[in-house]
Amino acid sequence: MRLAAFPATGLAALVTLLAVGVGGAGATGAGGSGSINRDASTILVKFAKPSQARAIAGQEGDADLGETAGKVSIIRLAPGKGVDKALDRYQRRHDVVDAEANFLATAALAPPNDTSYGAQWSLVKVDAIGGWSVYPGSYAAAAGPIIAVADTGVDVTHPDLSGHLLVGSGANCVSGTCDGAASVADDNGHGTHVSGIAAALADNQTGISGVAFNSPVLPLKALDWTGTGSYAGISSAIDWAMSHGAKVINLSLGG
Repeated sequence: MRLAAFPATGLAALVTLLAVGVGGAGATGAGGSGSINRDASTILVKFAKPSQARAIAGQEGDADLGETAGKVSIIRLAPGKGVDKALDRYQRRHDVVDAEANFLATAALAPPNDTSYGAQWSLVKVDAIGGWSVYPGSYAAAAGPIIAVADTGVDVTHPDLSGHLLVGSGANCVSGTCDGAASVADDNGHGTHVSGIAAALADNQTGISGVAFNSPVLPLKALDWTGTGSYAGISSAIDWAMSHGAKVINLSLGG
């Protein structure tokens, strides 16, 4: 089945949910969870008298590597000295105007090479590449928050999905109660379509790019071959998802 583009409104909501607080997920670096990456070996210091930079750095056991055009010194920290400890020491000195981490910038990701990416206008509209460049930062990234898709099931052999489907943890809930041993095979197509929009693999020269391509999908079959399911089955699927580690639950249904 071909996976088509996703309406921009729903896409924007999913991007926001995944980027700003699902299970603590976010861009992390040496500065801690959710922070911009920073160089662990250097800091930036503005000295009251720039000519004293080398001497003061020496007093702290560090080395002055030179200064920027704005007279900010680049200080190489002594081996084993953490950035936070160094910043605290320099900021307490009367001969230091300011001290801060030497943050790192990264180039934005290039567009993925998926064959149908060009048709996904909604990803361009929400600047998905800009978001992906911050988190997860690479098309090869994995271990994103688990996304449960309660729908008509999923095509477990789909080349854009099979790499990260949690089939062993999925369940069939069409009867009203969930059975982890029953098939989650998609006999309608809708569930596979939705799963692809959410988390199809990216940059694999196949199909489309999922919004959360680094997230595994927990397939839950709550709707039958006609696309219909009971409230009992849907609520059971939600309970199953919550008890099996899902951080996002997708319900593309109504009624």
